[in-house]
Amino acid sequence: MTDQNQTTVVATPTPPAFFLLGLLPSIAIATSLIKGLCIGVIVAVVFIATSLICSLLRNRIAEAWRIPFLLTVSTLLTTLLQMNLAAFMFPVYAMLGLFVPLVAANGLIFTRGLSVAFERPVLTTLRDAVVLGVGIVVVLTLLGGLREIIAYGTLFSGAEALFGAQAKAWLWHPLPKNYSFILAGMAPGALITLGILYALKNLIWRGSQADMPADAR
Repeated sequence: MTDQNQTTVVATPTPPAFFLLGLLPSIAIATSLIKGLCIGVIVAVVFIATSLICSLLRNRIAEAWRIPFLLTVSTLLTTLLQMNLAAFMFPVYAMLGLFVPLVAANGLIFTRGLSVAFERPVLTTLRDAVVLGVGIVVVLTLLGGLREIIAYGTLFSGAEALFGAQAKAWLWHPLPKNYSFILAGMAPGALITLGILYALKNLIWRGSQADMPADAR
């Protein structure tokens, strides 16, 4: 691969479609605000740590071994997180179930690892990983909260798993207690809700671009 081609790969951001596909297992489990927050933090921690390790060792890993190395690191980190959750935060571990190990195969880790972590300096990689990690937490938390309201008419359901028994009092019913719309809590509902959030983002972005002078766009 020539230097010019390498520069092109580094300069190309992860397409939104790949970003969303990489998060599909995490999106599926984000059926409430608390679940979205928990799985978002787990994905962000694994993503940031994997990116940092790969960037630190980028000059020692041959190109042919980069994908196996990425898979090994992400699997190791995910396993360590899973074991610690089972030992010290079992309610959270039980709430997320088999979706925790699936974090190891997150497509975002591989796409950003190959295009950023193995190609850029440590500080640049760390900044990129932290920004994306925070974005993942925000998106999954918002998605989970919105799905929880639409599907069950509640908010902060299951907060006691993360914050203790006193958090049961945080349960809020913004909609009538007999309300339910189960589709929003199922896998198709996750994609529909995500599509709504993405459409809103595009509307806001286009509106802000329309208000800017032509020479500033």
